[in-house]
Amino acid sequence: MTVKKSFKREILEWVVTIVIALGVAWSIRLFVIQPFRVQMSSMYPTLRNDDLILINKLSFVGTQPGRGDIIVFTPPNHAEGDGIEYIKRIIGLPGEYIEIESGTVYINGHKLEENDDHTKTNYNQHFNVENDSDKKGILLGPDEFYVMGDNRGGSLDSRTFGPIKRDSILGRAFIVFWPAIRLQVLQ
Repeated sequence: MTVKKSFKREILEWVVTIVIALGVAWSIRLFVIQPFRVQMSSMYPTLRNDDLILINKLSFVGTQPGRGDIIVFTPPNHAEGDGIEYIKRIIGLPGEYIEIESGTVYINGHKLEENDDHTKTNYNQHFNVENDSDKKGILLGPDEFYVMGDNRGGSLDSRTFGPIKRDSILGRAFIVFWPAIRLQVLQ
């Protein structure tokens, strides 16, 4: 009889261990790190269609997203969880004035200096506010961000649907992990 009890106990221990492991894995995916498949070419050449990336859902706990961050978010007019999620780069920050003229981005009246494919752009540029009453762009609210794809000619972004709200951001993309040949940390 003791053999049966120890066998049953061992099975129970394995079941409990598996349930705990699944619970931990589910919690990590739900609250910390989530895989995401790129399904558009709007971030080319930084990201390609069918790249698998990881997003860090805790990146912005206690800190604000910054210019140049690649984020996954729920676009305006969609609800979180409905399966519609976009990946873009943050260009404009709360309180900034954004204008786009002939494909050139201006922040607070100053040109955003970008390289042609946006992969080596220094996004740590600072833009002082200019007093100009003839502006034709958009002033971002206190919790709004302006996002654009690196493939500017093929990106559905804030130029179309406007700024996004802070609470629509699901996390910051930080690594491409598949295909293995494209393994890279995102900047």
